[in-house]
Amino acid sequence: MKSPHVILISIDTLRADHLSCYGYGKTTTPNLDRLASEGTLCRRNYSTGVWTPPGHASMLTGLYVPEHGVYDTRRLSDNIPTMAEVLKRHGYQTAGFVNNSQVGELVGFDRGHDRFVEVWKGAETDSFAARAVRGLMRRSKKILFHQDRGAENTNRSFEEWLSKDTNAGRPFYAFLHYIEPHNPLNPPARYRNRYLKGLESRDIDRDKVGKAAHNPLVCFVEDLGLNSREIEYLVALYDGEIEYTDSKIGELMSFLKDRGVYDETMIIVTADHGEHFGEHGLWSHVASLYKEVLHIPLIIKFPKGYGYLSEINGYTQLVDIFPTVMEVAGISEKEEIKTSGVSLVHNGNNRYHEYVFADWEGRVPYFIQDRAGASAKKVDIERFKVEMSMVQDRLHKYIWKSDGADELLDIAGGKELSLDVSARKDVRDSLRAELLQRKKAVKEKDAVERTMDEDVEKNLKALGYL
Repeated sequence: MKSPHVILISIDTLRADHLSCYGYGKTTTPNLDRLASEGTLCRRNYSTGVWTPPGHASMLTGLYVPEHGVYDTRRLSDNIPTMAEVLKRHGYQTAGFVNNSQVGELVGFDRGHDRFVEVWKGAETDSFAARAVRGLMRRSKKILFHQDRGAENTNRSFEEWLSKDTNAGRPFYAFLHYIEPHNPLNPPARYRNRYLKGLESRDIDRDKVGKAAHNPLVCFVEDLGLNSREIEYLVALYDGEIEYTDSKIGELMSFLKDRGVYDETMIIVTADHGEHFGEHGLWSHVASLYKEVLHIPLIIKFPKGYGYLSEINGYTQLVDIFPTVMEVAGISEKEEIKTSGVSLVHNGNNRYHEYVFADWEGRVPYFIQDRAGASAKKVDIERFKVEMSMVQDRLHKYIWKSDGADELLDIAGGKELSLDVSARKDVRDSLRAELLQRKKAVKEKDAVERTMDEDVEKNLKALGYL
């Protein structure tokens, strides 16, 4: 069988429970719903980390966070092969189009691509005048709520590459990363108005919501005291960004069909992590291993001729994407597929994960570090420094914490309900044993520190990292 094309789509900061195909009450993702109806929807898919670099590293290498070592200020070691590198060695034409410096050369995710475009940088060959005009247009669109934060250019760049720079006789692999659901939240007017309808009222302080929409980490350093209506307003902006991104993915699907390559292309859609909107007193995607930041979508449309399940209800994680792509691509060299994931290609005897694992490295976000000292609100910096590791089976979740404040949760009914650890020591001990066994099996990766230039620093500031 001819090797199929592969497209891996990552939507930054997308929690599964805000997609209509995952049961959300609003139709936020009609195009992804359609894609899911043609392929496999993984109901219980989880990230391995709760922010961009560790989640994407697991997606692109098939390894858990302690195995790939990409966290805090670390980048991917050259000794760990990326999906693009392996596919390229086996004849694939490869390209990547990303909208966050934390998914690019800064962390080593550019390796293996024939063409790699950091869309957030803009057109590198533009003159100063062209950049100035583009900047003016961008500011005008922002004021008028017509802002596109990269999805449009991502599609255009991919379409140009596929149309002009690829050989029709060879398979291609493309990695597309969309940033829209990540703060700052400012969806184009059509999508903004759709979700804000009925929410304009005197119960909402637009200045407070605007601060949280720009960077939710502000809720840790300022006493905004967002009420339920203001949180609903914030969520409406998030949903607007999701539907806008979905519309761009719909355009991408139409392009593939027009090119006649849709049927022979494997399309995977997932996310790196989710987002908190005040649950557990948390915001953004830091210092947490709760489901709001770990439960993420995974939709796989297989090439024509492959058997598939319409749904997978067993546990899946980001580490499963790598081996799944390798099997579909027909790459079986064991030395190149040393991953912790399992292939999700349906073979009638699939075994999924008995346990889900995830980690938080105990990192204080730069934004909070910079503002904590000048804040009138008492900021608990220590909460961010607590390292965490999580394991869950079908009934319980156990969160180990470096400060000793471990948590045990009942998850059997779909919600995460706190349990008295001392009253369920048997459950706690069993799950903790799984974590310890995993720790023994993992060799810590040597630190590979990353460095950033002025453009990267500006991008990180724009996204609220700095």
